Amino acid sequence: MDSQKIKLILVFALALFFALYLGVAAATAQSEAIAWVAGTVGLCIILALGRHVWVLIPISAAMGGAINALPGAPPAWWAAMALVTAVFLARIALRTRDLSFRWSWLDFAIFLQLLAVGQAWLRNPSGLALFGGGMVGGKTYYAFVFAIVCYALLAFVKTDIRMVKTAVVCMIGVSFLDAALMLSSNYFPFLAAAVLPIYSGVDFASSTADEGVNTMESRVTGGKDVGQAFGLAAFTLWPPLSTLNPLRPIRFLLMSLAVGFTLVSGYRSVFAWLATVFIVASLIRGKVMPLVVSGFIGLSLIVLLAITGQVRHLPSGAQRALSFLPLDVDPKIRGYAESSTDWRVDMWILALTSDKYIKNKLLGDGFGFDASELAASQDAMAGDRRRSMGMTIQEVMLVRGAFHGFHVETIRMTGALGLLCALIGMGIMFRAAWVLIQHFRGRNEWGYVLYLTLPFLMYPFWAMLVFGSYRSEFPKLLVAAGMLKILQKIRHAELTAVVLNAVTAAPVSPTVTGRGSLAAPRPQPVMKATY
Repeated sequence: MDSQKIKLILVFALALFFALYLGVAAATAQSEAIAWVAGTVGLCIILALGRHVWVLIPISAAMGGAINALPGAPPAWWAAMALVTAVFLARIALRTRDLSFRWSWLDFAIFLQLLAVGQAWLRNPSGLALFGGGMVGGKTYYAFVFAIVCYALLAFVKTDIRMVKTAVVCMIGVSFLDAALMLSSNYFPFLAAAVLPIYSGVDFASSTADEGVNTMESRVTGGKDVGQAFGLAAFTLWPPLSTLNPLRPIRFLLMSLAVGFTLVSGYRSVFAWLATVFIVASLIRGKVMPLVVSGFIGLSLIVLLAITGQVRHLPSGAQRALSFLPLDVDPKIRGYAESSTDWRVDMWILALTSDKYIKNKLLGDGFGFDASELAASQDAMAGDRRRSMGMTIQEVMLVRGAFHGFHVETIRMTGALGLLCALIGMGIMFRAAWVLIQHFRGRNEWGYVLYLTLPFLMYPFWAMLVFGSYRSEFPKLLVAAGMLKILQKIRHAELTAVVLNAVTAAPVSPTVTGRGSLAAPRPQPVMKATY
């Protein structure tokens, strides 16, 4: 009997055993059966990916929720980091040569973030609510450390642009599914209640309600997620103006869904974010005419809405999203939208001009906060304000360090030093992204490169001027920087190959010495590929 038949018999026997086991467990221990199935599927995926297992990190980072089924409810990319680390350590032990590292300015940018967070932790150590203690909030420290670990893992990856393209396609698909899950949970409370014990990427308020969100009266959180996911894909994979053409059904559909769900969501900032992505992507492609045409179309729609007076009949979320335009929206909705901006600015002024909420503005107060303050804020989220001792929503957010502003939140956590490190780091990432955009310009993979790099061009300005979160968003930015590192290594390999090919293809002409004999050819200078 040959080896192929032996392998086939073993596989069949194992499959039969697991089928019988899962059949019995499905009737007696359903949770155990689900765990076995999930573990088996995960192991098969890891084995199938092989040396490309690193794609699990960017794909899982596209998920916005945490895995509630695991102790401590870690984000999905934490679990991916653990799996990739285990595989990489095994490959290092086997002395494989598919891992490499090359120092660049991106690594210095990441080091700055480690320095800022490290000094904050040394001065203000905090634990986890899981272990008790007076100060909690230490999970954010883990988030930053694990984000840097993810970057380091991706920095050692040795791959090609085709695999990067595959990873981007998977990232887009996962972001679509994750956003669709959040949106569905807004309208179907039973779905939110069923998924929440396993995954947190659903609407928490809907999971405890009897009916879904009322689109006519409330904002829809899932609409914001769907709008951002569809909009970024539509405006980077293809020329932004082409998404307005109904004859291109896929592009037009993605654009329509992005705009439609953003309007329903009621978030003005997301509507402005979509417009900014459209403008930046058009400028990167070097075409001004698309901006003129799209601006004319947008102005025509605004005039049409103003003339017909149909804005008042739109859902309140859509009116709120359009309230910054000169349209006839409900005065109450416009007043609420404008007051939210004033409310946010007042919170920033209060935090920066007093020592009550930020004690050390130079080095920060760390990520921790009092356990009683955590309990009060959690009760307030559920509608019980007894332990908040009469604090307003603004005061609860000030105590927690949720300032709705990147700059103030960074000063609260890691001080002005941390803000400086973050700005320098984002500046380095901005330049790296721009160099990569220029290198891959005109190639078939350029749209996928834009999908990865365009957020790095926008985020420094968006976070400082509109909205950003140092605690929840910045760690994921560090993980995404790992994809820039991979593209940098691909660029360096391509430039090096071009230089070597040019040197080897150049004709070598021997020189004649003064004695009439042939001398050895002089070596030609070799260009150095830099970042």
